[in-house]
Amino acid sequence: MTRPIHLFVSSSPDLDAERDGVGQVTAALPLTIGWRISHTPTPAEGGQDGSGRVEGCDLYVLILGHDFAAPMGAEMRRAAKVGRKPLAYRARVAYSPAAQEAIRASDVEWKAYSGAQEFLPLFRRDLVRALLRAAPTWGLELREVERLMELMRAADAAAAAGQADQPRGEAGRSAVILGREVWKGGK
Repeated sequence: MTRPIHLFVSSSPDLDAERDGVGQVTAALPLTIGWRISHTPTPAEGGQDGSGRVEGCDLYVLILGHDFAAPMGAEMRRAAKVGRKPLAYRARVAYSPAAQEAIRASDVEWKAYSGAQEFLPLFRRDLVRALLRAAPTWGLELREVERLMELMRAADAAAAAGQADQPRGEAGRSAVILGREVWKGGK
């Protein structure tokens, strides 16, 4: 695969820290391939659903906060229609009736977390696992797979020790992360 990995994040509008964390975690991975990250648009961005982007994504992430906003439902249905199983997370908060129904009615394995500090290591481990499962599909090199395996071991050790990452801000918007080969003049 020579194109960037497309990650689509469907999330509640109240999850700025988690959206930011997805960008930070993804950018920090030791890969030469680039990323294209798309998010559910926030109400300030026009609130249009991103369901068309879900269909073409390589990885689908679903993060639920207080409310299951209208665009999320359309995105989730489109993802299910094309066979995209999400990496799914839900904040431990008071849920709106729509969020309660989404949790109850969806055929999704939700991972609960308390705050962005707990979300980041969960997401990192799941993302690395997904990358390792599909490494041949995305053309990851042996040294990248080895680095990802090292990251997985370190993440497991940190989780066992109860350590958490700190969100840093400014990465919660849709973006393109260029692969290292662009900067080194390769491919």
